[in-house]
Amino acid sequence: MISGDGSKDPNFITTAGGDAANGWQVTCPCLDAGKDPEFADFASAYKKLSNADPGTHSIAGYYAANTIVRCASIDSRLW
Repeated sequence: MISGDGSKDPNFITTAGGDAANGWQVTCPCLDAGKDPEFADFASAYKKLSNADPGTHSIAGYYAANTIVRCASIDSRLW
């Protein structure tokens, strides 16, 4: 079986059950912020705040939100 990036999550195995999740191939154009040394500070802060490891799209969401905040601080007409 093949699935997209939404299945790259520990809850997939828990929800599907170990046997049912066995053998799946998951495609994901994402990185694992929890394992990439470049994002160690982010992963540590995320875990401290949420008591969980960063999820599949945590780093992308973080950068997207910061982009919106920075743009809004430069030009209030965006709001």
